[in-house]
Amino acid sequence: MTGLVLLVILVLHACSEVDAKSKFVSVSLDAKWESTPLMLETSVFLAKESNAMFWAFVDTVAEANTADRQDKEPKEVYEMILSIAEKLIPSKLQLGLLKFSLSLRSYSQAAEMHNQ
Repeated sequence: MTGLVLLVILVLHACSEVDAKSKFVSVSLDAKWESTPLMLETSVFLAKESNAMFWAFVDTVAEANTADRQDKEPKEVYEMILSIAEKLIPSKLQLGLLKFSLSLRSYSQAAEMHNQ
């Protein structure tokens, strides 16, 4: 028992003396599919949260002018998606999670599975 306590103290001491330099990690991922639309990824995110939010998102997007959506730059589409999502998602935490998920493209795989 004393040896375990001594070991924990040594580990904690060693960890406290580690130089806290920033380390950057760069990751590149090549997928077998093209980039999925952010609107589709958002719909997958909302479907996992709630069916009601998903269908409200679908209805809102369907009411928007299709030609207008296709003429927009990706940043404008992203901002449009977030403006719609802000009205549907009740929590700022969930909205932040949506932004993070879109930046990581974490729902790209699920969106692509629905396309196949």
